[in-house]
Amino acid sequence: MHTREHWMYMFFGVCVAMSLTACPSDDTADEAGDEAGETAGDDASEEGTELSFESDVYPVITASCSCHVAGAPADLAMPDAGTAYANLVGVASSQEPGSSRVAAGDPAASYIVQKIQGTASAGDPMPPSGSLSAADEALVLDWIEAGANP
Repeated sequence: MHTREHWMYMFFGVCVAMSLTACPSDDTADEAGDEAGETAGDDASEEGTELSFESDVYPVITASCSCHVAGAPADLAMPDAGTAYANLVGVASSQEPGSSRVAAGDPAASYIVQKIQGTASAGDPMPPSGSLSAADEALVLDWIEAGANP
């Protein structure tokens, strides 16, 4: 009897092992090519995490750029998300001729990034109360790089 139980356990173990290693849902995706699987996953993740000015970036502005929310220093009024967006994206900087305040898709060419990072040739770094958190700065850069969506 002991031998029979031993063989039953071995048979059961082999069956379990084979069923786990031969799962078509895992192997088929890998054999079909990672590109198809990655593209579908990438599209879904990008759709789920698309940054917008109104819901993601403007809250950073209201928390950190109160002078622009309440007034218009440097001819940049940002009292609400719509006005702020219209005054930033694709608009020439009043302090740096030839630069856009926000150049959609190009953080390096965006004057706001230079102001946030303290590398602008004119004026003081922004916000004047101190630097943005690393997370907020990354969010602004990611939003610009992703196309500066409203």
